[in-house]
Amino acid sequence: MVLVVASPDVSDAGRVPAVEAEGEWIPVQGPLANGLLALAGRPDVSLVESGLDHDCPLYVARVRVNNDKDLFPAKCGFHKPLLDGAHVANGNEVAILRYDILVGEKGQYEWHKLSDAFDPSKLSTLVPVIGGYHTSRDNSRKTVYIAKGRLGNGTVQCGYVYQGICARLCYDGQAIDVQDYRILVLSQSNAYAARVMVGNYTTENHWIHVKPAAHYSSLIYLPQQTQIVPRVILALNSLDIGYDYTIGEAHVRVRAYPQNVSKESFICNSEAWEDTKLYNTSIDWAAIEEPTWQCGVFKLTDVVEYDWVDGVKSLHNHRILFPTRFDFPPLVFVAFSHIDIWGHWSLRTYATNVDHTGFNISIVKGEQKYDDEPATVLGSASVTWIAIPTGDSLKRRNAWIGSFGENPTGAMSNPGYGFGGWDGHVEFGVQFRRTPKLFVGLNSIHMSSKKNLRLTVSTSGVTHSGMDWKIEKWGDTSVENLNAGASYLAIDTLY
Repeated sequence: MVLVVASPDVSDAGRVPAVEAEGEWIPVQGPLANGLLALAGRPDVSLVESGLDHDCPLYVARVRVNNDKDLFPAKCGFHKPLLDGAHVANGNEVAILRYDILVGEKGQYEWHKLSDAFDPSKLSTLVPVIGGYHTSRDNSRKTVYIAKGRLGNGTVQCGYVYQGICARLCYDGQAIDVQDYRILVLSQSNAYAARVMVGNYTTENHWIHVKPAAHYSSLIYLPQQTQIVPRVILALNSLDIGYDYTIGEAHVRVRAYPQNVSKESFICNSEAWEDTKLYNTSIDWAAIEEPTWQCGVFKLTDVVEYDWVDGVKSLHNHRILFPTRFDFPPLVFVAFSHIDIWGHWSLRTYATNVDHTGFNISIVKGEQKYDDEPATVLGSASVTWIAIPTGDSLKRRNAWIGSFGENPTGAMSNPGYGFGGWDGHVEFGVQFRRTPKLFVGLNSIHMSSKKNLRLTVSTSGVTHSGMDWKIEKWGDTSVENLNAGASYLAIDTLY
């Protein structure tokens, strides 16, 4: 796994890049073949090639030298001159038995051409991979980066570079400085991408076969195996729930939750209970590896006792404390993953008082009565939340959180039978480097309970800067007092 980090001194652009990458390093002792054992069962990663020595490939390594005061990039390989370990340029070419090898996914890294003494300002927005450090006589440390260059004999050798020097390569027992070289950086398409996967699970049932209290589930395979077990969260973005004409009302009971989460897959569940008929539902899911992102699910029943007759109070406000404090107030996403209401269908959730320690999550039911409908009764609800660092979002331009739809303006399209609703457009707060993917969930519902609850939210026309959205009903769903809203998380994802 690659961790993209902000440099500790971003104010001095002449000393270090604003953003650097810490690659995944695997310890090895002896011949490079020993390191392949650690990669067994990991087809998604491989060694990072750094050069060519007489038709034999070289790979990126790093070693500790000078009584561990320095950590330098080095070269390793499978051919005979390198069977005694990794070789590093440290005054001359030195072989080290214990070393680390750099591994990565296909297309994760690329080599950027530079010349003359290294200056981080030459990298512009590129993200260099940290290869180690060099300790000066005054005990200050300089960050060392991975470099390679072509020698006069045509071979391409690996070495290192740091502020103020040209690349230093090792070859044939010598340390050789070269003016023209390449430095290892994250692929431009992935340099700032978030380690998050998103997707959708939608049921496709025929209404005639649906029974009350139905449970639907599906095994979701992740697009790529993760390095750690990800945090998986779900959000409701489409509901199709039956109206009971025999009693003249409908009780909305629906929840979505994950199970058996692993590095490869998880089970996505949606269900109703008691007499609720859940014909179909659509659920967005997100599998999060990004280390600086925090997420969770707030369950109202964890703090309020369930009352199946009168429900809970109209406004519930609860403080969520982040497990790890942010440096600055983060961006916060909230959406429903569980709804239990009856009477008029009116429910909303939102976040307030966001600071670096936490935020307030509010769940509000409607108080106003509509025609002959009873007032909203809130049995329970659960809200998915995600918090992302604002600074990372603005600097890396890899994520943005917003909302759309509630209190829409303009007339509703096709208020009669069939599809109808509202649409609109939102602009993101950042200009993405490439088209982002979306994680969307309902954050409010205000609908008449005289007919089936049929509601869906969708996005389209996604660009680097914004997207179109729709909120729709279909069939004979009543449009009286219809209103709904959704939260979205736009992500430049690594996958």
